[in-house]
Amino acid sequence: MKRTLLPLVLATVAAPALALDLTEWGTEGDWVILIDPNHDNNCLAQVAYSDGSLLRVGFREKGKEGVLAVVNPAWSQFEKDKKYVLNYSVDGGAGIDAESKGADVGEMKGIEVPFKDPAVLYALVKGNSLTLTQDGTKLVEMSLVSSAAALDKAAICELEQHPG
Repeated sequence: MKRTLLPLVLATVAAPALALDLTEWGTEGDWVILIDPNHDNNCLAQVAYSDGSLLRVGFREKGKEGVLAVVNPAWSQFEKDKKYVLNYSVDGGAGIDAESKGADVGEMKGIEVPFKDPAVLYALVKGNSLTLTQDGTKLVEMSLVSSAAALDKAAICELEQHPG
């Protein structure tokens, strides 16, 4: 199912808002599939880590742009909507510099990294870990276990919310 639904995800899933009033649709491993009533009931996949970090993956502009969002209760350096350059890498591979912007979930601060290249999504679902660095300093390394199955479920959720 991983290979068949991902192109559909790119065509239909919308932005993962960093809202607090999301509705749980389902789970996959440690991931939770959420519906965002503030953004046309679009679906996204979220996973929480032991340090309190949250990772959300979803899409914008009807699949033309994806977004990766990470927030952490210990981060104070990010200001909402301010632009930052972060480097992200999957499985310790060559890192990619990406423009991001500050984001909040409740009191937690973090970043949103937009992407237009579907290869980024495929790397996230095939990889085992995601590392984010800023100015050469590692911010976080996150497990991507079950990300492929979670994004498949987010695609099913999205199709249920927006049939046709």
